[in-house]
Amino acid sequence: MWSSFFWENAHFAANFLAALVFFAMFWLYFDAWLERKVWDEVPKLLGILLLSISFVIHATQIETGIIATSFLNSGWQEGAFLVTRIAGYILLIVGVILDPLQPAPKMEGFKK
Repeated sequence: MWSSFFWENAHFAANFLAALVFFAMFWLYFDAWLERKVWDEVPKLLGILLLSISFVIHATQIETGIIATSFLNSGWQEGAFLVTRIAGYILLIVGVILDPLQPAPKMEGFKK
């Protein structure tokens, strides 16, 4: 009995910590985006925000043994979790693909 209590709390803490980390990433990217307003970074912003929301949704799911019950005894959390997680990963991948590569540094000063 105590082990399921411990694992349920560990599940909540790990998912909520991940949500906080992703929200902090979103906040930092959003703050940098406000200065430049480069529209190629918007998919990355939305992807990180959706991942943060999906971790919050997943943290609130209560599992008891084999049967998983959600917070309001409805199945909306499972669907919302999957939609936000998949959409977040897809938008994050699109944002990384749209991000241009940095040019290679020129090392002219070191040549002899």
